[in-house]
Amino acid sequence: VLKEKELPQEWASVGSVPKWLMDDRARKIRVHWQALHGLLSTNTLGGLESFNEVPMSGSLRDQPELTCLLLMQCLEGVAVQLTTDLQPGGESGLMEARLQATADVDTFCDVLRLLGRQTLVV
Repeated sequence: VLKEKELPQEWASVGSVPKWLMDDRARKIRVHWQALHGLLSTNTLGGLESFNEVPMSGSLRDQPELTCLLLMQCLEGVAVQLTTDLQPGGESGLMEARLQATADVDTFCDVLRLLGRQTLVV
């Protein structure tokens, strides 16, 4: 089990994830998110084009859509795939989600709230 005190100091940030989500609703995945966010934020991976089939470059960089997709990578029992390209301010997108019986559905739904302004078919 990964513990926050074991993370490098430069990975302490949660990035642009809202406080209401990370400190309350998604507290269980906080350390996993910090590790993923820290890893992807380092200059070492500057040329990374995708992570676990999530596009890391292009128009989604630093957008809620990318944050949502990456947070989903931290949820156990949840697999999501973006089947239509989301564009910031775009019309709509399609996200396919598969949840195992053990998946944390409440946290999954809370992470989806980051996309409140985006039209998305799940």
